[in-house]
Order: sequence, then structure tokens, then C-alpha cells
Amino acid sequence: MILKSKKVFFIFSLAFISILFSQLSYKKESYPENIIIGKPTNNSIMISIMAIENTAIYINYGLDERNYTNKTEIIHSSKDQTAIFNIDKLMPNTQYYYRANYKSSDNEKFYAGDTNSFWTQRSIGSSFTFGVQGDSHPERLCDEFGYGMGISANQRNSGEARGCMYDPELYKKTLRMVDEDRPDLYFMLGDDFSISNLLPNYFQGDDSGFSQSIVDDIYINQRNFLRIMANSTALFPVNGNHEEARLSLLNTPLHNSSIFAGNARNRYFPVPTPNTFYSGNEKPIEGIGLLGDYFSFRWGDALFISIDPYWHSTRVTERIGGMGISRVTRPEVLRGTNPGANTGGMDSGTAMGVGTKAWAEIEGDWIRLTQSSGNLWDATIGDRQYQFLKKTLEESDAKYKFIFMHHVLGTGRGGVERATKYEWGGYNDKDEWEFDQERPSWGLPIHQLLVKNNVSIVFQAHDHLFAKQELDGIIYQSVPNPADPGYQEINFQAYKTGDLLPNSGYLNVEVSPENVKVTYKRSYLDKDETDSAMHGQIDYQYTIN
Repeated sequence: MILKSKKVFFIFSLAFISILFSQLSYKKESYPENIIIGKPTNNSIMISIMAIENTAIYINYGLDERNYTNKTEIIHSSKDQTAIFNIDKLMPNTQYYYRANYKSSDNEKFYAGDTNSFWTQRSIGSSFTFGVQGDSHPERLCDEFGYGMGISANQRNSGEARGCMYDPELYKKTLRMVDEDRPDLYFMLGDDFSISNLLPNYFQGDDSGFSQSIVDDIYINQRNFLRIMANSTALFPVNGNHEEARLSLLNTPLHNSSIFAGNARNRYFPVPTPNTFYSGNEKPIEGIGLLGDYFSFRWGDALFISIDPYWHSTRVTERIGGMGISRVTRPEVLRGTNPGANTGGMDSGTAMGVGTKAWAEIEGDWIRLTQSSGNLWDATIGDRQYQFLKKTLEESDAKYKFIFMHHVLGTGRGGVERATKYEWGGYNDKDEWEFDQERPSWGLPIHQLLVKNNVSIVFQAHDHLFAKQELDGIIYQSVPNPADPGYQEINFQAYKTGDLLPNSGYLNVEVSPENVKVTYKRSYLDKDETDSAMHGQIDYQYTIN
């Protein structure tokens, strides 16, 4: 048996389009600027600009969009086609306007880009908004009829499965809506830069479809969409399982998966790493540097904390990428025509060519490396991250406290259903208390720690639907996909309580001294709009005090 995902070709196609998109002629009337801002502090901002290598760029900025009073030095874009500006000596709680200026090697004059804006850290007592999106999954592209590859005619006719959850036009519509709302901050909760489909062939010895440049292209492709809104809203990417950036893969045949993903993330996105404003993971990884995988910061009356189990679990607790080839050999499973049953909707395929290894020779190694250990105590944020979380919560006097992550435990389905289990709640799946023996130095499971420190909302993705639940006074908020043209309510069976709604859209969160208001704003393709399903409509809203 041999492996491969046909959907790799979708990734390649998207990546190829992204490269063409990023290398258009430097004429203002035709060039779409590619700017991502991030890592804002009380007195600084990082601005990442993509442009053709060796393009000269500088930024004007100031308090008035009609009168820029400051100017950066000129930076030439690198071989990565990036130019990174760290603008400091800014005033806190202030909106700044800025404009990038470009000159390619064959032009004599700079041309001015569009005016954008950003905020420095809001002061206590200020009102502001932030946004959150769930899994965008660009690799799970839908065809013109709203189905993915490998979906049989019977499944299409019965509505049993769609096998996809991404439409680029719908993603653009969601991001344009975010841009119109103009939140200060925006959190992506993972599975936005999937490289899962690339791993089986690579493991089998074919490295023609897996390299740093190919992984870079996947991250660049996301930039070409996120530039719609992240030029004026600070972006915070969070790792998901499909990013395949994992401690458990280091020093294994899939070592480069973690390294390539970590490198691309750091080079193409402003990732929060520890400084006087952000606290977080201070341990570098050889070949990457600081990960920015978990971090915290204060903004107005709110404390923001992002946590990550993938860089801290030494064993895999679910099939890597959800696609792991199991001992099941039914043809419909191995060909991916039963999406989600064994392959996560991804084909399993046909790696062939010079240098590839016979599957029989490596099956055992693949299973040991990519299949679940079967012990969910192996899913962990680790001792160092737990102590960071505990210290950050206990030392904060913020009125509101928000947690962001890909998913409770990083594996499984459901919200509060999983928050009572293993290192989150202390019990195993038989409802037997094992916490004291499994985490003897922690004191409290994670959920109980959050309750003790008055956490307001835990935001998670992974399950591909909107779900609001509550446990011991904490809201567990599962975040919808931003680009699912099937408007599915996937994995709803895992949720035994709470309010559930289908995709697509994003969450807009308003924070004020009085309360927090969470709004689910829906996204629809033009062709799918009806009187009761309009793009931008509010499908759910709640307030916490």
C-alpha cells in the first residue's frame, strides 16, 4: 500500500496562484498590497510587507491620515519577499495612520500605497473590539457544486457528506466584513496553514512535494486573503493540529514538518514572542528560534492568553492530520471516499517514483509516529506552560480574562464535554479521578485553575461549528469556520449541551468597562442569500458582565 493525497494538488494550485498574486507589476493601479500587522504593544507595532525581492519600501505614519509626521528608514524586501518594520516610540491608547511607499528596481520614483491604521494598547476603562475565526482549511476546497474530491455520487445525492469546507470567495467576504468592522485584534485559532496532506509521501521517501518553499507557499496563500483586513487589525495566529508543528515530530523522519511550519509562521507573520509587553515561551527551538506558541498580554480591561498543546506533547494523541493510515484496509476508506471516517476527508493515495519506500517496510514506523498513543494524558501543555498559565492568571487584575486555543486537550470533539477530562478536568473517560497521579506538581486541573481565577471565555476551534456552552461560570465558545460554503454544523453530535449553529462567519467581541458582548456574524455567498440568510446578519449574541 502506498500513500498520497490528491488534495495536495489543490494546495499546489493555491500556492502557485499566491506567488503570481504577490509578484504583480509595481503599478499602483494593479498591485494589491500585502500587509500584515501584529505584535502591537503600548508603544510599538510590527508591520510585515510582502513585495518583490529588492523592492525599496518605507512607511509614513502619524495621528492624522492627511498629514503624516513620521517616516521610517527605507528597507529592501528580502529573498523571502518580506520587509519587516518595527515602529516604536509611539503613544499608548492611540490610533495611528500609516501608508507604505514602494519603488522597484526598474522605477525611478516611489508610489504611495493605501492608508491603513492601527491602535496601540488600549488603556484600562477603554472600549474596543476583537475578532475570532475558526478553522479556514484552504486545503479542503469545494468544487462548484459544494463537494470535495472523493465524495461519491451516492453521498452527494443523500447529503451524507460534503468532504470540504472552503470556498475562497466566501473567505474573502468574511474577511471584508471583518475589515468593515475594523476590530483592534484578530485571532485565528488554527488549521489555517495545513501541511497534513504533504506528509505521507514525504514519509515514504518522496521529498519532491515537501520542502521549506512549498510550506512557505501555503503561508503566503493565507496572507493573500488576510491582507484584506490584517493591514489595519493586528493578527494573532494560533497553532492547530493540521499545522503539524509538534514536539513529537522533532528528531523523527517527520522532523522537518515542525521546522518548516515554525519557520514559515515566524517569517511571514508577526508572532508574539516574550518582551516587556508580551509574556510567553522563552525556550527556542533549534532551527526555528522562539516559537510564539503560547503568550499573554493586557489590552484595556482584558487579559488575553493563548495556549498550545502541540509543541509540548511528546506523544501523538490522535492521528496526525486526522489522516493517519490505519490497519483498516477497506478500499473506500483508503481511497478517501468515506471522508472523516479514517482520513479526515483526505485521500490516502499513491506515492510512486524513484527513492520511495515500499509501504510494508515502513508501516510500523508510520503507525507508531502518527497514530494515537491511546492515552489522553499524553495530550499536554507541559509543566512550563502550565506554570506560565497559573502565574499569568494569578497575577492579573484584569476585569475580563480570555483564553484562546485550537481545542481543549488538542484532540477529540466537544467543548465542556472534554473540559472535565484528563489534565483539563482530572477525570479519565471512565470518570475515574487520575489527576493527582498524572500531574502531581500542578495543584489543579486546567479547568479548575481557570474557574479559580475567574476566566470569562475559553475560545476554541477544531469542531467546525458555532457552539456556546457554560461550565462552572466559564463560557466555552467554539468558533465557526469562516469559509464553509456548505454552511455545515459539523461534529454537533459531540455537544450534549449548549446553543449550536452552523457555519460560516466570525465572532465579533465588544469589550467595554460594563460588559463583553459576543456577536456571531454570518457569511453567505451571493448565490446563497435569502430573506432569512443574509450576509452580515447577526445569528447569535450574548453579553457577560
